[in-house]
Amino acid sequence: MQISKNLPFQNRLRYQLRFYKADYFLQTVLKGDPVIIADVTTAIRSSTLQIFEQYRNHKISYCDALSVEIMKEQQIQKIFAFDQQFEEVKGVQLIRL
Repeated sequence: MQISKNLPFQNRLRYQLRFYKADYFLQTVLKGDPVIIADVTTAIRSSTLQIFEQYRNHKISYCDALSVEIMKEQQIQKIFAFDQQFEEVKGVQLIRL
C-alpha cells in the first residue's frame, strides 16, 4: 500500500514542529509498518462512550476516547499526539518528538 505525504496532520506538524522534525516523523511513518484503518463498529462506538464518560473530569474529547478504544482493540499501547491529555489515560503511553 502506498501512502501519500499529504497526511491530514502534515500542516500541523510543519507549523508546530518545523520542517525537519515534521519531515523526520513523516519519513518514519512512511518507512514503518503499514497503516491500519480501523472499522468503527457500533460496539466500538459504545465502548468509546464509556471511555468518554470515564474521563469526563479530564480534557478527553470523544475523538480522543475513540482513539483509545481503537488502540485497545488493536493492542496498541503507544500513541503520537499533540494532546497531552493522553498522559491521563491508563494503559496509553504518549510519544513526543
